[in-house]
Amino acid sequence: MATRVRVLARHASQSRSPVEPIVYSAAVYPDDGDIHVAPLWACNHEHQSAGEAYGCGLAWIEDDEGEEAASSA
Repeated sequence: MATRVRVLARHASQSRSPVEPIVYSAAVYPDDGDIHVAPLWACNHEHQSAGEAYGCGLAWIEDDEGEEAASSA
C-alpha cells in the first residue's frame, strides 16, 4: 500500500523567461523505509505549487485505495 507522497521541483520546460519558473510534480512511494525504491506512481503533468502537487499525490492514493477495496469485495 502506498503511503508516502514526494513533491519534486524542477525548472519549467521550454520557458523563454530569463528566470526559469519552478514547477512541481508528485510521486507516490511505498512506506517501506527504502529511499532507493522506484515510485509506484508519478503524475505526468506540471503543477504551479507544491501544495497542488501534494494534493495530486493524495488523490491518487485515495483512488488506489478505493480500487483495492472494490477488487477485494
